[in-house]
Amino acid sequence: MEHADRSDIGAQVETLRDLAVTYQSMNDTQDRIAVLREAVSLQAPKTAYDDKQIGAAYSYYSTLRMLGEAHVDDQDYDSAAEVYKGIASKIDGSQNARLKSNLRDLYADAILGQARVHEGFGEYDAGRRLLAQAENGQIKSGVFDRMYSFWAWPGSRKRPAIAPNR
Repeated sequence: MEHADRSDIGAQVETLRDLAVTYQSMNDTQDRIAVLREAVSLQAPKTAYDDKQIGAAYSYYSTLRMLGEAHVDDQDYDSAAEVYKGIASKIDGSQNARLKSNLRDLYADAILGQARVHEGFGEYDAGRRLLAQAENGQIKSGVFDRMYSFWAWPGSRKRPAIAPNR
């Protein structure tokens, strides 16, 4: 019975995430945020994830990442910062090395999301510092190796557009 319940929740979450993508294409940020919040609440873990739950953990943090992106699109930078910091701290706080390894790209996305938030607040220097720390391995060594070779800035196919030095 428990497996069927997880399957039903997984299907509901997938439907809500698909709906969020539809709302994104319609520029309906408020409904996008609402359905993503619902998806996150359905997926929220009751205990820490373990080796057997890597797929569930990846899905949960992916949904949170989508929620962070929606908040940035809505220019609600406080909420976006809370989501991105939450992702990074929860992954960072995991005691499971295998789980952390499998979630490293979502951890990287959370750090890049925090840089986007700094940019949204007009704190370009803070955003550049965060990206520089990531590039130089000062944040979670190994997570950001060659990050610009592998990661596109969310919503773009190019390097992050942090404002130039003034």
